[in-house]
Amino acid sequence: MNEQLLLSIIESVNTIKGHYPGKKELQKTIYLLQKKGLLSDYSYRFYFYGPYSDALDEDIQRLTIQGALEIHQDEYTHRITLAEPVRRAVPTAGDAAELVQGTISDLRKISPAHLELMTTIIFLLDNHM
Repeated sequence: MNEQLLLSIIESVNTIKGHYPGKKELQKTIYLLQKKGLLSDYSYRFYFYGPYSDALDEDIQRLTIQGALEIHQDEYTHRITLAEPVRRAVPTAGDAAELVQGTISDLRKISPAHLELMTTIIFLLDNHM
C-alpha cells in the first residue's frame, strides 16, 4: 500500500472516531476498505483476532522505524499515532478519500471487539471455512 494512503487512513480514524487506531483496529479497518474496493496488495490470513496481514504489520513497523509513526501501549492496545512532523502535513487519501472517510464514518460507533467479530465472519465466509 502506498505509505501516504496508510498515513491518511490512520489520521482519518483519529479525525472521524476521535482516537488513533490500535493495531487490531487498523488491521480490520484496512481489511474492510479492501473488501469495499480500496486498491491494496495486502494479503490476509486467519489469526488469533480474525483477518491479519503480515505485510501491513511490516509497513507499520517500517514507518515506525523511519519516524513517521509512533506506537504507544495503553491499557488495552498498541495505539498507532502519527509522529508530530507527519501530523502537521498529513497526506490526503487522494482518489480513495471518499471511500476511506465514508467507511470510517460507518464504523465510528463500532467497537474494536465488534469490528473483530464482523471481519472474522466476513473472512470465514469468503474463505469457505
